[in-house]
Amino acid sequence: MIGYIHGKLLHVEGNEILVDVNGLGYELSIPDSSLAKLGKEGDEITLFTHLVSKEDSLILYGFESLEEKAAFRLLLEVSGVGPRLALALLSRLSPAQLLQALATGEISRLQAVKGVGRKTAARLHVDLKEKARELLSKKGITQHVRPTELAEAPESSIWSDALSALMNLGYHQNEAESALERLGHSSDGHDVEMLIKEALKLLSSRGRNASR
Repeated sequence: MIGYIHGKLLHVEGNEILVDVNGLGYELSIPDSSLAKLGKEGDEITLFTHLVSKEDSLILYGFESLEEKAAFRLLLEVSGVGPRLALALLSRLSPAQLLQALATGEISRLQAVKGVGRKTAARLHVDLKEKARELLSKKGITQHVRPTELAEAPESSIWSDALSALMNLGYHQNEAESALERLGHSSDGHDVEMLIKEALKLLSSRGRNASR
């Protein structure tokens, strides 16, 4: 495993860079946040790396800090979140901002990232909130939700809270998401408890039909 590389920055094109390490060129994909701190072509740089192995390729991702690399790996633990989406999230949010959003359910902050819809944002919160809270606690960072965030996305927060509650009741994430999405716009104006009750009716009805 390649943990980091140190060499000369040869070329930058979008989020792809080429680094010369003792005569060997490494191609890396990096988030915008790291790109902004690279300097200019010809400079010596150090990047922490993560290697993704696919059937037909090996792709190296680079980060300017260990915190950013750790956040990238954390995001990849979520089903449906690949390296490209993880890079997009880290291009928009710092590791600390990302952990805050995951821990406190600031869904609108996650949805502000291109490619992250309500369903994906809710899944990120549900799957990673405990780990995010633990990491923030270790860093001594207070978890808080900004009042503006609560005002911006009450519906998204209610949806993610309902999803979390249904999963705590023993329903699989996919079937809980399916029930909430079937409610669609009919759930507008519902509070969390009402949304959970309506979803439970759907899930109960589906269970009865499956047993016939």
